[in-house]
Amino acid sequence: MTSDCGMMKCIVINLPRAKDRLRAMTGQFKRLDIEFEILDATDWRDLNDHDYENVDREARHREGRRPLSSGMIACHLSHKRAIATVASGRHDLTAIFEDDVTFSPNVAVVLQALQRAYSLGEGFDIVFLHRISARQKMAP
Repeated sequence: MTSDCGMMKCIVINLPRAKDRLRAMTGQFKRLDIEFEILDATDWRDLNDHDYENVDREARHREGRRPLSSGMIACHLSHKRAIATVASGRHDLTAIFEDDVTFSPNVAVVLQALQRAYSLGEGFDIVFLHRISARQKMAP
């Protein structure tokens, strides 16, 4: 599916082999009558030496952080590519979704509120929406 939700472009990061996840996301978007575009996620199986060389293992060790798994590196690369899509500036507003989220019942209201705030001149670059439970509202 390729379109936008109002003036906001919606992107779902999806690993091509994760067909069940894509079906679940498609169902959620369809129920809200919102179209989206798929951004193919980076598969950890496709990482190369260059991808691993860009990980600063010493800094992670110095900071007491655990080493990055191949899956974590691939996830980072997928998110980096999604943010680069946003930074290209082709769309004023873009919502990025991972393919394993469960929408809050008020997700459409939240997206509309962000669109409205933007159209009224509110200045924001990134809004991160996250909640622990699908029953929790994302925003008042």
